Amino acid sequence: MGGKVKDKWIAKVFWLSAIALFPYLFPESYASAGPKLEVVYPKEGQTLTSHKPTFIFGNTSPGSTLTVNSIPVKVHKNGAFLAVVPTSPGDFTFLLEATNRSGKTALERRVKVPRPLETSPIEPLAIEGDFGFPLKDITLKPGDILKVSFKGSPGGRATFSIEGLAEGLPMVEEGPRALLDRGEAAFGVDREEGYPVQGIYSGSYVIGTGGEVGRARITFSLANARGEVVRAEAKGRLTVRPENPPKVGIINDDKVVARVSPGAGYLLFLSKGIKVWVTGGYGEDLRLALTPIEEAWVRAEKVDLLPPGTPVPSARVGTVRAKAFRDKTLIRLYLGERLPFNVEQSLESPQYTLTIYGATSDTHWMRYDPRDGLVEGLSWDQPGTGIYKLKVRLRKGQLWGYKAYYEGQDLVLEIRKGPHIRRDAPLRVIKVCLDPGHSPETGAVGPTGLEEKEVNLKIAHLLRKMLLAEGAIVTMTRMGEEEVPLQERPRICAEAKADLMVSIHNNALPDGMDPYTNNGYSVYYYHPQALALSQSLHKGLGRGLSLPDFGLYYGNLFMARITEMPAALVEPAFMILPEQEALLADPKFQRRIARALLQAIRDFLQKAR
Repeated sequence: MGGKVKDKWIAKVFWLSAIALFPYLFPESYASAGPKLEVVYPKEGQTLTSHKPTFIFGNTSPGSTLTVNSIPVKVHKNGAFLAVVPTSPGDFTFLLEATNRSGKTALERRVKVPRPLETSPIEPLAIEGDFGFPLKDITLKPGDILKVSFKGSPGGRATFSIEGLAEGLPMVEEGPRALLDRGEAAFGVDREEGYPVQGIYSGSYVIGTGGEVGRARITFSLANARGEVVRAEAKGRLTVRPENPPKVGIINDDKVVARVSPGAGYLLFLSKGIKVWVTGGYGEDLRLALTPIEEAWVRAEKVDLLPPGTPVPSARVGTVRAKAFRDKTLIRLYLGERLPFNVEQSLESPQYTLTIYGATSDTHWMRYDPRDGLVEGLSWDQPGTGIYKLKVRLRKGQLWGYKAYYEGQDLVLEIRKGPHIRRDAPLRVIKVCLDPGHSPETGAVGPTGLEEKEVNLKIAHLLRKMLLAEGAIVTMTRMGEEEVPLQERPRICAEAKADLMVSIHNNALPDGMDPYTNNGYSVYYYHPQALALSQSLHKGLGRGLSLPDFGLYYGNLFMARITEMPAALVEPAFMILPEQEALLADPKFQRRIARALLQAIRDFLQKAR
């Protein structure tokens, strides 16, 4: 018996010692003995987009306490957490510490925080090289204005020179410029005024005739009151080419975006085969002349240059003819050249305005189709050189979509007629296209790892069943986890000849915003024809979800830009907010969203009859 007692005592001492030494012998295993701790966002090594206090979210074991950089953070019932934490520019570390009865777990998440644009020091006198415009090579022609700028020490005297053209041209220091946070301006509770930055100097130069140069250097000079001078060179160089012979190109792809300036807002879309007049460039973008006073910018890779001597594109617009079909009316314009064009909608009339750039009216005949109950009137206008406008007035109030395209050298405006909407059953035989956002990409991810694409699909399937039950004809851009490229989704809706489209998403925020004060449901549209649908969806989500109103937006979103039908994108809730992620994971809440969207679509159709 004594031997057995001794053996038990030795074994007890061994295990107690092992337990005491365990953290030192196996530190990783010991860490895992504490609460689970996972950061979903931001990723390790990620460069954030804002220097302001920003959010970090993830999950830990339910019931744990948590701090992030010593700031106590609420842990929700399911273990999800979200914290808004002050940051500092440069390499920044979030230190997370979770504690429960099993122990303590620490985790570091290292990120890079951008430095805000700040006023440069007066001493030492300096020009900041990363801010001198032009940043890329620029090509202009005689008569154009070259604008230059740089950022440096405030309160100085600045000049610029262009190699081979001009020396010592004066520049002026602008007043303190308030730089706005674009995310806060669009999505924040209140528009922030920004923070003032001094020391931004600007100047300009009108390119004269005979001033041809190739890749000329642009240099800046800044002097202070003590006579000290610093100099710098812009990254971009200037090329001035003569106007003759004109440079003409042809668009080599469909749906090419033309912008108001490089990287700025959308102006119009150009289709394959359209000829364009190239008058300049900046970096990877080309400048196109639409009219003598209007221009657009496109990526250079989307334009194939034609041989020197190719005439500047122009055409006369002859006869205009309307032809009615059961579901649409075609307006055909006879041109001799594929020219840039744009289509605008007016809800008040209602009316379509087709603008053709580089065109001159030779329209003596405009033929109506007596069977057509859609088009009320056609008229043309020539408001300026190279600008032809065709106005198509309609009898119905709701616009149901259009498509504009070339057939040979003829420009066709295809205007869709609305569906027959029954008073007693507004959804019967209505064609609805549902787009569950994302896949294969996840979209936004919630603190517990819930993926947006999964939630979007579940809501879409619920809504699909509800629509089918009321007699609608439903097309889905995806039925499961299959990969459907974003560019394919509008085509699926168009081939189904859908009467309307709803793209289902759920939201997140850019860095630097507070999700606790900026969250809830929101709806987005692009074309005026979708405004009534979007208003109805927005109102329906507000009635059905009891969440904060995050807004109704005009939004330049791919799925909202569909022209063939009223199209809207909905964001019922926020994936990144723990409370709303938990709701989105709940089948009952998913059904509430689907019911709210169903009622909103029904309301829209009843008013659109």
